[in-house]
Order: sequence, then C-alpha cells, then structure tokens
Amino acid sequence: MISSRQMIDANHIQLFKARLRGQLLQREAPGFDESRKVWNGMFDRRPECMSAAPGLADVRNSVLFARDTGSVWR
Repeated sequence: MISSRQMIDANHIQLFKARLRGQLLQREAPGFDESRKVWNGMFDRRPECMSAAPGLADVRNSVLFARDTGSVWR
C-alpha cells in the first residue's frame, strides 16, 4: 500500500500496473473502500493504491514498487 501522505507519480503507477497480472485498485475504483478495510478497526488508512496479487510475481513487484517509491510504512 502507498501512504496517502505521499503522492506517487502517475507514470510510476502506470508502469507498475502494466507489470501486474492481478488488479491494481486506485482510490477512484469501485470497491476500493471495501478492499482497504482490515480486521482491526483501529487502523483506517487510505492508501493511494493497492495491488491484488494472485501470485508470487505480483507480490514481488508490489514490494519492489513500494521500496522504489519510498512508500513502505514504518
């Protein structure tokens, strides 16, 4: 997930999306709010985008994207 405190360049997001087999959900996508909910209601983060990774390659690409854009939460 990318923190809402950071704005990622649209070109970076499009390149990332092109490498994914799964779906990339952005804030304006239908179902975004339902997908971002977690079981612990104490956390209500609003990421810039989320990847639905159906396989290891998408997980790897998602982690690399987060690292390369400096969007990993600490």
